[in-house]
Amino acid sequence: MFEAAVTSGEVQTLLEPWTPWWKDRRCLILDLNSEESQFPQVLQGVPALSQLTKSQPSPYLMSHLVEVLYCYVLVMRRYNGDTESESHEVVNLLLDVSDVFHGKVGASSPRSNVNAAIQRAVQKSCSRQLAVCVVSDVVCILELQQRGVELALSHIHQLFSKALADAPGFATKSVKSLCLKASKKIE
Repeated sequence: MFEAAVTSGEVQTLLEPWTPWWKDRRCLILDLNSEESQFPQVLQGVPALSQLTKSQPSPYLMSHLVEVLYCYVLVMRRYNGDTESESHEVVNLLLDVSDVFHGKVGASSPRSNVNAAIQRAVQKSCSRQLAVCVVSDVVCILELQQRGVELALSHIHQLFSKALADAPGFATKSVKSLCLKASKKIE
């Protein structure tokens, strides 16, 4: 019975459609950053990159950022915005699909990095349709400029922190290490 409802699409009428925060322009209003907000909490006190290092940013920084945003949007769509109940699965998928969190340089263009991430997503049992469709969501976040990127990166940091806090035994030492390194990169 349930399988028939899924196959026919009837089950979709039972699910409340999820609207991503990046589709709501109210996220651009800075004082919506409260505990009750439907938007991610922006990390406070994060110094500017220029304060962290005197070196020039990596020429791959934009490509890496686009890949990280792609992976974030993919998991948000895959879990229909419900990252709270399955935080360790969300983080594992983020780590599985992203080369950046593993410290790999990857390609020099955002397009190449996203294409590689799409391939990894499909290998990790995401549908090709989902893996390709989320690219437009990355564009939406980038169109929100700095605010959109801050919200997304802050939420990724929260996802890693929650996964580590909720289920300390969910990961091997290497996955915990990756989570901590990724969390630091996001900060």
